[in-house]
Amino acid sequence: MTDYVVQYSLATGYLIGMWLKETTDNIATAIADGELTVDGADVVIGWPDETSDIAFAVLTDPEIVLTTLEPAVAMVEIVEEVATDVVERTDAGRNPEYEYDNPIEE
Repeated sequence: MTDYVVQYSLATGYLIGMWLKETTDNIATAIADGELTVDGADVVIGWPDETSDIAFAVLTDPEIVLTTLEPAVAMVEIVEEVATDVVERTDAGRNPEYEYDNPIEE
């Protein structure tokens, strides 16, 4: 089983960051802590004044997670609930310089 921690915009679903998670994290208290820790390493420190737009999720064995994707290419599948997957952005803000290579498609 493979877990990933994702940081995303709760308003838009756009991906901000993504990290492979092997052991522990402080995802439940990250906003209050002022930092996100994954596998004992601080991967994000400090938030903007307005934190209501920041959300975190642990994806457990997701169908699609490409760790090489830029934030301007990917977004979480479910914005207003707990995210379950990461999918390609299709909005005008998607960065056209990066290919979205879906390893699930044959």
